[in-house]
Amino acid sequence: MTIEAVLFDKDGTLIDFDATFEPATSLVLEDLATPNMPLADLAASVGFDLKARRILPGSVLVAGSLYDIVDHIAEVVDVPDREAFFQRIDRLYRNASLKTLTPFPATEQVLIGLAQRGMKLGVATNDTHAGALGHLNALGWAQYFDFIVGCDSGYGAKPEAGMVTAFCDAMAVSASNTVMVGDSAHDCSAGHAAGAITVAIAQPKDTAAWPAKPDRIIASIEELPAVLREMTL
Repeated sequence: MTIEAVLFDKDGTLIDFDATFEPATSLVLEDLATPNMPLADLAASVGFDLKARRILPGSVLVAGSLYDIVDHIAEVVDVPDREAFFQRIDRLYRNASLKTLTPFPATEQVLIGLAQRGMKLGVATNDTHAGALGHLNALGWAQYFDFIVGCDSGYGAKPEAGMVTAFCDAMAVSASNTVMVGDSAHDCSAGHAAGAITVAIAQPKDTAAWPAKPDRIIASIEELPAVLREMTL
């Protein structure tokens, strides 16, 4: 087997999801809150614990797209113009998360090593394209990626296969020679739906209930280069 390309999820895979998005979500919800859109209702709709300032297990914030987040909020408060509301939340999250952006320490060295090996690299995230590009530019990482796609880029959102297929098509590589790396069931499902190999950054107990099982499980992104080398033997 020859691994030619690696497609990464962003949040929880390249950057620390909790350290970045828990404080950012607190800021976003506080900014959105009005008498007609109470803070408590907003937090409950997206699964955010206001007191602890923590994202709750099963929250739409963990793996859902920004469209999913808007839909959840719209179920409990009146959102007359969803597209305008989507754009507002996207803008608020981009601004707030740039203040709290926390990369995993080993990520850049892993990206450098894979790029030096000639692999095509991409990012497929349920964040928006502007949100993804903002994070990658802020970290100085955009240069490592040949392809960056978000939930609003026209290829659908994970767990659908569209993002993965679009990456393979753009890079002119076979899905069977492509690895999708992520930390959620959505990442794994998207990879398998497209015919790609999947690597989960998770614990086996966490992946046990996933509808699609990852081909490999690693504890952190630091382990990825060695796993990819094993796959090419």
